Amino acid sequence: MAFLGGMMGFLVGVVVLYLAELTFGWATAMSPFMLILAMVTSATTGAIFGYFPARKAANLDPVVGLKME
Repeated sequence: MAFLGGMMGFLVGVVVLYLAELTFGWATAMSPFMLILAMVTSATTGAIFGYFPARKAANLDPVVGLKME
């Protein structure tokens, strides 16, 4: 899910760059490194912020976990 969010963000960035190029005449460029960096950053962020809450929930007694909700 985080990877898909990163891909959507990358696509929005490409559209914004394209519109800036058309509107203002700015020279823009996209490199494959930017795509890889965006995907790695989004996947890492999703993994970190998904892993720790899941680990905490997995260590709880199910009754306690449901009662906290």
